[in-house]
Amino acid sequence: MKLCRGALKGFTLLEVIIALAIISGALITIIYTVNYQLDLVQRHETITIATILGREKILAAGVRQHDKRGRFPEPYKDYSYEIETAPSPFKDIEIIKLQVTKGSEKIYLARFVKAAR
Repeated sequence: MKLCRGALKGFTLLEVIIALAIISGALITIIYTVNYQLDLVQRHETITIATILGREKILAAGVRQHDKRGRFPEPYKDYSYEIETAPSPFKDIEIIKLQVTKGSEKIYLARFVKAAR
């Protein structure tokens, strides 16, 4: 009995290894991309929350603020702030500078207010 090569159906070991290598490369790329996007989403969430907390704090702050630094209440205890006042180039106007920090992320906000006499 003579077997002809065309009668055998299936993949060779080399074809399977090449297919696995291509699939592995694609999966590694997809996993890396998803992780990168999740990190971006988390960073943008941190920046958004810090900006909202900072706006709230800077609008409530007067020129003679008692607490110059501190932490925000629960559930934002990981966020800290620091307030500084500085004179502006305009007459009777001061600048309130606020820095909100969480980890390595820092958000800076400023507001012009009428100077207290």
